Amino acid sequence: MTAIPLTFTYKTANNVDFKVDVHLPDASKFGLKSGYAKALPVLIHWHGGGLVFGTRDVETCPTHPTWLTDRAIDAGFVFVSPDYTLLSPHTGHDMLADVKDLVSWIDTRLAAEIKSYVVDTKSIVVSGSSAGGYLAYLTAIHAFPKPKAFVPLYAMGGNLLIDNYIIAKKEAFISGAPFITDPSPYLPLLNLQRDLTTAPLVSVEFSAASDPRLMYYCWLLQSATMLDVITGVPGLSESLSGLPLEQRANAVPTDALALIPSLASASSFPPTIFVHGSDETSVSILESQTLYDVLKANGRDVEFVETKGGEHGYFEDEGLKKVLPFMLQHV
Repeated sequence: MTAIPLTFTYKTANNVDFKVDVHLPDASKFGLKSGYAKALPVLIHWHGGGLVFGTRDVETCPTHPTWLTDRAIDAGFVFVSPDYTLLSPHTGHDMLADVKDLVSWIDTRLAAEIKSYVVDTKSIVVSGSSAGGYLAYLTAIHAFPKPKAFVPLYAMGGNLLIDNYIIAKKEAFISGAPFITDPSPYLPLLNLQRDLTTAPLVSVEFSAASDPRLMYYCWLLQSATMLDVITGVPGLSESLSGLPLEQRANAVPTDALALIPSLASASSFPPTIFVHGSDETSVSILESQTLYDVLKANGRDVEFVETKGGEHGYFEDEGLKKVLPFMLQHV
């Protein structure tokens, strides 16, 4: 992906502009003057970073799925990569507002901003990698116009009530990441307070090696506080930890239900193709597999691609060839 994207502001909150990069397909093939007859679909991809760091800039994101977005652009998709609110002190409620606001902006403003193309702003596919998959889940379930297809890539959010989020760890659990013995860099982030005027943080570079946010995700999982931070309910994970998995959903506070994708009805999901690595340690494959099973049992249009031997961000598998055709089938 080498062409310089167009950048727009899709919302402003507390004096912070939320930007979106728009990558366009070849104008000579798909532009208004090319004679191409079909309005172009839109692919949204939410970046990873543990919900606590990362950037929309695809060139600086080491786990960005170029295998997907480059092929999608070549096939005539308009590809958009947005900012979103990072956790601490903000919560998943702010992320939910972001996904709704982005899709609303696409529906009402995108076509006017790129007049040299004809865009079908209601023909949207949403994807997200790793923690960005959580934003993609929220988009697939709650945004309007509703996406036509959903492509979660080793995505966080398939089930936030499993032990991986609820039970504190006692030994190293992510491949290549040490067990954290000194929580002092992360406690100030965990204890950040906010009010209605607190400016959101929307970007932290992957290269910011000294920023504690780069290991904050690991600490949130290790200390079983990720769900607390997402929902804004301190102690939620601890209160659920004594319950068996099948009883935890009933103990989730009402105002947090919309932030837990696995609690949405199966009918809320558009056609979905999961991609997850078999050897994943950052985001358990059980998150995707369990939700796939639920959607399949409820008659939803759903497929699953398991990349064999795949750790986090592993994309060398023949099964990946199924993803773009699945997207094109539904737009």
